[in-house]
Amino acid sequence: MKPQHTLGRATAPDGRELVLYERDGVYAIRVNGLELMSSRAHGSEEELARLTLARVQGVPRSVLIGGLGMGYTLRAVLDA
Repeated sequence: MKPQHTLGRATAPDGRELVLYERDGVYAIRVNGLELMSSRAHGSEEELARLTLARVQGVPRSVLIGGLGMGYTLRAVLDA
Protein backbone atom coordinates (compact mmCIF):
# COMPACT_ATOMS: atom_id res chain seq x y z
CA MET A 1 0.00 0.00 0.00
CA LYS A 2 1.29 3.44 -0.91
CA PRO A 3 1.76 5.97 1.89
CA GLN A 4 -0.77 8.68 2.58
CA HIS A 5 0.53 12.26 2.56
CA THR A 6 -1.01 15.14 4.48
CA LEU A 7 -1.05 18.16 2.17
CA GLY A 8 -2.70 20.67 4.47
CA ARG A 9 -4.85 21.13 7.53
CA ALA A 10 -7.05 23.85 8.96
CA THR A 11 -9.35 24.35 11.90
CA ALA A 12 -12.95 25.30 11.12
CA PRO A 13 -14.68 28.00 13.19
CA ASP A 14 -16.49 25.26 15.14
CA GLY A 15 -13.17 23.66 16.10
CA ARG A 16 -13.30 20.69 13.74
CA GLU A 17 -10.12 19.82 11.90
CA LEU A 18 -10.16 19.69 8.09
CA VAL A 19 -7.31 17.78 6.47
CA LEU A 20 -6.42 17.32 2.79
CA TYR A 21 -4.71 14.00 2.04
CA GLU A 22 -3.20 12.44 -1.08
CA ARG A 23 -2.48 8.77 -1.73
CA ASP A 24 -1.44 7.43 -5.12
CA GLY A 25 -2.96 10.39 -6.99
CA VAL A 26 -6.28 10.33 -5.13
CA TYR A 27 -7.13 13.35 -2.98
CA ALA A 28 -9.48 13.32 -0.01
CA ILE A 29 -10.86 15.89 2.42
CA ARG A 30 -11.54 14.63 5.93
CA VAL A 31 -13.27 16.38 8.80
CA ASN A 32 -12.36 15.04 12.25
CA GLY A 33 -11.09 11.86 10.58
CA LEU A 34 -14.25 11.20 8.52
CA GLU A 35 -13.93 11.40 4.75
CA LEU A 36 -16.07 14.21 3.41
CA MET A 37 -15.21 13.85 -0.25
CA SER A 38 -12.66 12.31 -2.57
CA SER A 39 -11.35 12.84 -6.08
CA ARG A 40 -12.12 9.17 -6.71
CA ALA A 41 -15.93 9.66 -6.62
CA HIS A 42 -17.42 12.93 -7.78
CA GLY A 43 -20.38 12.01 -9.97
CA SER A 44 -22.92 13.54 -7.58
CA GLU A 45 -21.27 16.96 -7.89
CA GLU A 46 -21.38 16.79 -11.68
CA GLU A 47 -25.01 15.62 -11.63
CA LEU A 48 -25.96 18.50 -9.33
CA ALA A 49 -24.59 20.96 -11.88
CA ARG A 50 -26.35 19.20 -14.76
CA LEU A 51 -29.72 19.09 -13.00
CA THR A 52 -29.49 22.71 -11.92
CA LEU A 53 -28.56 24.01 -15.36
CA ALA A 54 -31.37 21.96 -16.92
CA ARG A 55 -33.87 24.04 -14.93
CA VAL A 56 -32.50 27.37 -16.20
CA GLN A 57 -33.94 28.94 -19.37
CA GLY A 58 -31.08 29.58 -21.79
CA VAL A 59 -27.47 30.12 -20.78
CA PRO A 60 -27.21 31.78 -17.36
CA ARG A 61 -25.10 34.91 -17.12
CA SER A 62 -23.88 33.94 -13.68
CA VAL A 63 -24.03 30.94 -11.36
CA LEU A 64 -23.31 30.93 -7.65
CA ILE A 65 -21.65 27.74 -6.39
CA GLY A 66 -20.95 27.56 -2.68
CA GLY A 67 -19.62 25.04 -0.24
CA LEU A 68 -16.60 23.00 0.60
CA GLY A 69 -15.32 20.97 -2.29
CA MET A 70 -12.74 20.12 -4.88
CA GLY A 71 -14.19 22.11 -7.78
CA TYR A 72 -16.05 19.35 -9.65
CA THR A 73 -19.37 21.22 -9.61
CA LEU A 74 -17.66 24.38 -10.84
CA ARG A 75 -15.89 22.47 -13.62
CA ALA A 76 -19.15 20.86 -14.74
CA VAL A 77 -20.92 24.24 -14.87
CA LEU A 78 -18.07 25.82 -16.83
CA ASP A 79 -18.01 22.88 -19.26
CA ALA A 80 -21.75 23.26 -19.87
